[in-house]
Amino acid sequence: MSDSSQSIWKPLFWLLFAALISVSLLYRHHSDQLRQTLAQERQALRSLDRSLNARESELAKATRALDAARTEISALETAHAEALASADGQTERARQGATAAMKQTPLAEPGEQRNSSLCEDAIEQASEQATDQVHAFYEDLIPLGARLTERGVRIDLRGDRMRFASGSATLPAEAAPTLDQIAAILLDHPDLQVLIQGHTDSAGSRELNLRLSQQRATTVRQALAERGVETARFRVQGLGSAVPVADNASAAGRQRNRRVELYLAREQNR
Repeated sequence: MSDSSQSIWKPLFWLLFAALISVSLLYRHHSDQLRQTLAQERQALRSLDRSLNARESELAKATRALDAARTEISALETAHAEALASADGQTERARQGATAAMKQTPLAEPGEQRNSSLCEDAIEQASEQATDQVHAFYEDLIPLGARLTERGVRIDLRGDRMRFASGSATLPAEAAPTLDQIAAILLDHPDLQVLIQGHTDSAGSRELNLRLSQQRATTVRQALAERGVETARFRVQGLGSAVPVADNASAAGRQRNRRVELYLAREQNR
């Protein structure tokens, strides 16, 4: 190759070499930017995925809370209907008994027929007043989640009304309003006797749970006594973990089992 040819190709070679170097550097720069952008997008996707999972968890919790609220509303409606039906039945039986007793009483003179009519009106009026009183009594109990049972009207002190800590018989602060309501009802109805039963979860020994459940029931009795209810009206039992209302395998179930139940009746509970 002649010197003139070399002088022509040498600059072209270095020019091409410089161009290749520039393209390589530019490619590397864009590749780095692309990898950085992809890493940022992956991070954003992971963050979005965590956010979606959190939202799904919140939605699931809200759904469970809604289902629980619907169940509680249904239970309250059922209890309300049962209470009113029982009240109507008691009042009707009392009215029928009074009417039957009056009919069995012989009238001494024909003029006493008017007195009989007045007696019937008095019985009807007393019956209506008794119905109103019984309805008012049960209306006071319904917000407490009261249910009619063979042993009397049962009030469950658990959940939002009373959350006992594990291994504790100390009344939580949120229990005060419920205890105020119960004490007011008992003071308005001095003929009611009260059985207080304490319960625990399955943690701990049988002896420990029996003692703890007794302490919880006694604590509730003391709180009601401090609100003016005579202690002679109470009977206290500690049942330990023998009567669970939920599965002790979960924390939520154990919390539900740590409770106190009250049975209100007009005769001494057995």
